[in-house]
Amino acid sequence: MIPQDIVIAIANVVFALSLLPMLRAPIAPPLLSSIPTATCLWAIAISMATLDLRWSAFCIAVSASGWTVLAYKRIKATREARAVVARG
Repeated sequence: MIPQDIVIAIANVVFALSLLPMLRAPIAPPLLSSIPTATCLWAIAISMATLDLRWSAFCIAVSASGWTVLAYKRIKATREARAVVARG
């Protein structure tokens, strides 16, 4: 494991931990922030894996998973709200 892998992994652990309050919140952030963030983080995780920075790739994938969950929560909440409005 090279030092850059350790630094990037630690930074992404901090990002993942800071994401926990948003994951627990009843309201998710807008899709215009969660979908691009999740997509870019997945791309970075794959790039890190191809560079053999395995810990970095894993930690970034954890953050990407959190953003993916936030996007799913927002989509689900939007669909439920539309269903309530449609019912009248």
